[in-house]
Amino acid sequence: RTLIADLTIFPGYDAEVNEIPVGPNGQVTLSFDPEGSFKFRYRLMGLNQCTNCKVAIHLGTTCDVFSAIGQSLWNSDSLRIDPWDSHNSPAMYNASYAEQRRERSSTGDFDMNIGYGFDEVKGRVVIFSDSSGNGVSCGVLESGLSTMVKKEVILAAQMVPGTRQESRQNGVGEVGLFYKLDGSFILKYNVRNLPDNCRDCKVQVMLGTMCDETNLN
Repeated sequence: RTLIADLTIFPGYDAEVNEIPVGPNGQVTLSFDPEGSFKFRYRLMGLNQCTNCKVAIHLGTTCDVFSAIGQSLWNSDSLRIDPWDSHNSPAMYNASYAEQRRERSSTGDFDMNIGYGFDEVKGRVVIFSDSSGNGVSCGVLESGLSTMVKKEVILAAQMVPGTRQESRQNGVGEVGLFYKLDGSFILKYNVRNLPDNCRDCKVQVMLGTMCDETNLN
């Protein structure tokens, strides 16, 4: 049995201040064995430099409200110490620079036993923290199909001003397409210095292969 969490920015974490264009994002997969232990697999992108940083499942059921996240989830009736916070806990990750994506990312897995099985863990939140212990990414664990069963597909674009822009500083930034197993994708963007009068303006992927406006189609 498997639980999946799609990771997004932790409440209150400012990706722009931390110089991360798209922000922390990724996925966690928990694969449970019959005894209730599980394999914790993760893939996280858009990180700052981090060594031996913590990850834990918490009592909360939503990532929208910081005060609702609660303490780490573990069964104190069957375990003597918190397995997420013990001296030899495997629940840690390192963020290294990925040249292909031009950002820091982290991928790995570890085995975990928190004294609870699939039913008790489903619906809880999983949180990745930085080197200072502050949350950077969060997701809710639900039943589903992991996109990590096949090679990850990411397309990225460096945005530059259109040919009609008066300033070469307008409309600059980054766009990323993160493809799922079903072929759909999540579009994430960070574009700066846009016109003040832009409301409900469109973003589109076009047929053209050049940014010259005559070739966009």
